[in-house]
Amino acid sequence: MPNTIVGGSPEVREEIERALAVLKKDRYKVDVQEDGSADLSIRFEFGANDQTLKFKKDEQGKGKIEKKIVDDLDI
Repeated sequence: MPNTIVGGSPEVREEIERALAVLKKDRYKVDVQEDGSADLSIRFEFGANDQTLKFKKDEQGKGKIEKKIVDDLDI
């Protein structure tokens, strides 16, 4: 079953998909929120478990979101 990603730009959604593919994760619900200062909050849900990763504007360059998800996602 595929992952469901809600919100975020196409580039952010692509980085999330690549990271989840590297981790061999599927069936996640992912909610991307951007605040007024361009910081991102990405919430991952898997069953009853959830984890939120936050990204400052300077952590959003090409490949940086993917790397942080691969390094820090633990559900």
